[in-house]
Amino acid sequence: MIARSYLSLGEKDQAITAFRRLMSEHPDSEYIEAASKELRYVEGE
Repeated sequence: MIARSYLSLGEKDQAITAFRRLMSEHPDSEYIEAASKELRYVEGE
């Protein structure tokens, strides 16, 4: 996921946007569960 790349670069806001975009544009993706968990973690930091 591109959101993970943003996180590794320290771009937290970009990562959050990418996680949300994935979840809204691809609700049936196999990555939804992982994206949701990571989004909650990142937002909680």
